[in-house]
Amino acid sequence: MLALNRVAVTYGNGTQALKPTSLKLAQGQFVVLLGRSGAGKSTLIRTLNGLVAPTSGSIIADGVGSLDGERALRVHRRRTGMIFQQHRAHRALERA
Repeated sequence: MLALNRVAVTYGNGTQALKPTSLKLAQGQFVVLLGRSGAGKSTLIRTLNGLVAPTSGSIIADGVGSLDGERALRVHRRRTGMIFQQHRAHRALERA
């Protein structure tokens, strides 16, 4: 399970990229994020994987605990996967 408790992200310039969000994701659960451009979908996913640090709230992963330390993040990242929208593998596949 992966749980977010009132996780929010605000950038240094004051832009609120993610309003306080709480949710629980079970292992093996299929989830779809839908929303308009700028709604915070990518920020949420990047925060779940530790690429963006939340400015408030907490993220808890089963078997790891709180994801606020480097060691916990390393373990969490080994157990999860992420495919970037603009990944360079797409260009390599076009040439195949």
